Amino acid sequence: MSGNIHDTNVELLREEVDKMILHVKEGEQNITFLQKEFNVLYNTSKTLFNFIYKNASKDSFNENFFKNTIDKMFNQIIMIQQAKISQFDASAKIGETLAQEYIMKKLN
Repeated sequence: MSGNIHDTNVELLREEVDKMILHVKEGEQNITFLQKEFNVLYNTSKTLFNFIYKNASKDSFNENFFKNTIDKMFNQIIMIQQAKISQFDASAKIGETLAQEYIMKKLN
């Protein structure tokens, strides 16, 4: 996210993530257009932007799982901004969630 997590506009990012997924799923592949159209997302998290760009149009892209996961991350950012949780604890919580989803399901 941004260099200062307290400056991150979570609601705008959620909106841009949803809209970018839709654009990419509908076949938009002009990266320059997408960078301009979703400039807050691009400038805040190039990694997230690139993940959506590369994956949202694939048949294997699980949109519901992705949106649920990213929503959990965005909610943790909000909690950090509201001083309800530390950045360390938020990272640990997300790590636990991802471990449950990816590692434990594979082991069972």
